[in-house]
Amino acid sequence: MRTFLGVEYRSVAVDTYALLAMALDQLGEKARQILLSIRRGDVEGLITSLAAYEFALH
Repeated sequence: MRTFLGVEYRSVAVDTYALLAMALDQLGEKARQILLSIRRGDVEGLITSLAAYEFALH
């Protein structure tokens, strides 16, 4: 288990709105930090196939 921002995480589910907000540069600071930690590999990010499909549609 990993600790990030004082909370222990194994993995984080990422929804469609978080992906869209990231693409549009409208994320809150905590969400930005969590998504960057996924990018660095500090936390495992889980994206459902439906969320990836919805992101592709937008």
